[in-house]
Amino acid sequence: MNRGKGVLFSVVAVTAILHGAACFAEQPGAPPPKPMKVWNLTASAIVDFRLAPGGSSKFGRNLALDDKDKAIDIDERLTLRDISPGIYGARIKFRSGRKCRVPGLKLETGEIASIEEKQLEHCLR
Repeated sequence: MNRGKGVLFSVVAVTAILHGAACFAEQPGAPPPKPMKVWNLTASAIVDFRLAPGGSSKFGRNLALDDKDKAIDIDERLTLRDISPGIYGARIKFRSGRKCRVPGLKLETGEIASIEEKQLEHCLR
């Protein structure tokens, strides 16, 4: 008798989980989520922009190459593709040749993360 109750409970639990997941699934015809963007509020154009997951030094590809002119100009916003939300460290190279890091860059779905001069660290010429 107890075994039957256990099986019934398992079936009910799995059904509830599947129903809950279906409720949160993206609805057909719903607009896609807004992309993440990074906004260059520094004093120079960025020609090399790479991200590494927070606490890591494994930087990815140059995301500035995704821009039509291959640079993130002053006051320009770059749409980030194929990047998951999270906290990142950024490695930046400016058109002038200056290289800097930006720690703790928070990227959130549908949000714009700005990069300002005061965030730049460990800059080298």
